[in-house]
Amino acid sequence: MGATFFVLGDVLRKSTGPLGVLAGAGMDVGSHTWQHVSMPGRSDAEVTEQLRRNAEVIEKVTGMPPLLVRPPYGAKDARVAGIVGGQGAAIVNWSVDTLDWQSRDTAKTVLAATKVDAGDIILMHDIYPTTAAAVPEILATLKQKGFLVVPVSELAPPGSFMAGVSYCSSPLRKNAKC
Repeated sequence: MGATFFVLGDVLRKSTGPLGVLAGAGMDVGSHTWQHVSMPGRSDAEVTEQLRRNAEVIEKVTGMPPLLVRPPYGAKDARVAGIVGGQGAAIVNWSVDTLDWQSRDTAKTVLAATKVDAGDIILMHDIYPTTAAAVPEILATLKQKGFLVVPVSELAPPGSFMAGVSYCSSPLRKNAKC
């Protein structure tokens, strides 16, 4: 069992300890940029800097550069995808949005996160106590339904996520790209 955490550099600069714990526990660590800015409206230099600064911190702590990027708000375009791909990473968005950031309601988060199909990528935010409270029930319910919760990188064989390509679910699923 595992998860993927898309981390913000702005948060990491305050403390990298939790990042080391996540990576050490076998979780995927991806980039969510440095400052959580919408990328399509930024210049190439700004997009590159947002990714570079965050990748630098992630690699320093985990020993590996992030191979997955979740752009803030899921906002991307072909130019942003090209820049992300130039850094050797794939874009990962989601197929199930729990809207936990909006509802801040544990029961609603559980309900949304457990209405899934195999290969779905579920969006949740670890900064909300209501989301953290939902996790045990989500995991128990998904296990009861026969699902195995895995990090994004384990949704397909190694090499399935291609740099610069955007995915909303397992690369093995039809319409995985978004």
